[in-house]
Amino acid sequence: MLPTGVAVLNHEDESISVNRRFHELMTCQSAKSFKCWSQSIHPEDYDRVTNAYFEALKAKHGLRMEYRVRNQSHLWRVLRLSPLDEMDVRWLKLGNEGGFICTIADITLEKTAELVQGSLAREAQERKQ
Repeated sequence: MLPTGVAVLNHEDESISVNRRFHELMTCQSAKSFKCWSQSIHPEDYDRVTNAYFEALKAKHGLRMEYRVRNQSHLWRVLRLSPLDEMDVRWLKLGNEGGFICTIADITLEKTAELVQGSLAREAQERKQ
């Protein structure tokens, strides 16, 4: 029922648990989480998102990235990656290496409004000048 896709990942980027919405936003089903959702990233955003994602996994820190969807540059997603705390890691039995919560949400309406507002502001500034 959540509008956001949620996955629990281990330290090797393997999906431990995912909700239905996560699968709906993905393009495949694989043990490696990134392999699935990365196929939906627009080519112009791919390197930026990929580098940030793997750096966050390696450093075990949080990440928030917006990106466009492949073949549909007017559709937007936001990815959030948050390290699990020690108690959650023990409860989920992820071992000593830890894990992450990965969420992906459709932000197309919000991003479209933001882009339109920015465009209108630039046009107003140009007219003013």
